Amino acid sequence: MAKSAKIDSGHGGGDYGLAHDWIQAVGQQNPALLSSTIAASMESHLIGFRAEESRLTGKTLDVKLD
Repeated sequence: MAKSAKIDSGHGGGDYGLAHDWIQAVGQQNPALLSSTIAASMESHLIGFRAEESRLTGKTLDVKLD
């Protein structure tokens, strides 16, 4: 990403960074260029979904990760 690029949307530029890394990894056929594993992405989404459920219900919820 160019240093002069202004990122002010999409999770503070995180969406742009993830998309950029993915395009580079696919284009170069190099998974080492990915900034996150699918397992880490799935875990972080699960935590976010459970946090939202907790917020809506007012209940404390467990998150079970393997």
